[in-house]
Amino acid sequence: MLIIIGVANGGNSNPKASQPVVSASTASTQSTSTKQTSDPVQKQSASQPDFTIKVTGSSGVHFSGDVMVASSDDSSNSETISASVPKTITIQKAAKISVVFQNQGATGSFNVAIYHDGTLVKEGSTSSQYGAVTVASQLY
Repeated sequence: MLIIIGVANGGNSNPKASQPVVSASTASTQSTSTKQTSDPVQKQSASQPDFTIKVTGSSGVHFSGDVMVASSDDSSNSETISASVPKTITIQKAAKISVVFQNQGATGSFNVAIYHDGTLVKEGSTSSQYGAVTVASQLY
């Protein structure tokens, strides 16, 4: 399943030009459906993401937390995510991202990795009961 979430514009007069776009999907061995959007900017950007957050580990581990996105125009936004491992989150049009996810259960482990244009930037993991992972990218 692909979910596309538009993040609020920081007062920019052309919101589609610099608005960060966050989308999330859950990896699965079953067939995956894609939600289509009529916004041509999102369609064009979806093929070339700036950042990808991959959450891997013990299958089914539930986690929640925030993804903070800073744009090159000094605006910033935050999205709350609640999901289960495995999870992939794609962010376009961002200069920097920061992720804080917490294990919502007593067992299992998970790893959070940030990629910028396919290159690993930062990763962290936890196997602690209700443990948290915080990772952030450099400013691009």
